[in-house]
Amino acid sequence: MPASNEVSLDLLNKEASIYNKISIPVVKPDKQLQFIKPKTDCEFALNQFNILEPTEGIEVEVNSHDLIIVPSVGVDKNGFRLGYGGGYYDRVFANHKSSLKKPLLIGLLFSFQKINDAFGESHDMKFDHVFTELGEEKF
Repeated sequence: MPASNEVSLDLLNKEASIYNKISIPVVKPDKQLQFIKPKTDCEFALNQFNILEPTEGIEVEVNSHDLIIVPSVGVDKNGFRLGYGGGYYDRVFANHKSSLKKPLLIGLLFSFQKINDAFGESHDMKFDHVFTELGEEKF
């Protein structure tokens, strides 16, 4: 779910929910994320970061996703994601880097969030594709 001034996912969420094909990350203790497929007519509540999360649903394993749209503050020239500093997504995907079946990691950003510098580190997650209002970039 988008927070602050992130790209709106309203249309995408609406279309995906029609086909019952969406899961939403939920913050768990010890800085962990769990992906939840919300139940029909599920209520949502704000978490400690003021982001909406489903209050009930079924857990979906990370590698069973075809793609995951990951929130981001920015992306470097090599596709490394700049996040909010908690390391939640870095931890989730670090465990799945060597998996044979893993989801495509997609960034939806505004073009001004693309940074022409390299800041990624070995523990940072890297996008497979980034989409902005100006087009797509594959990494």
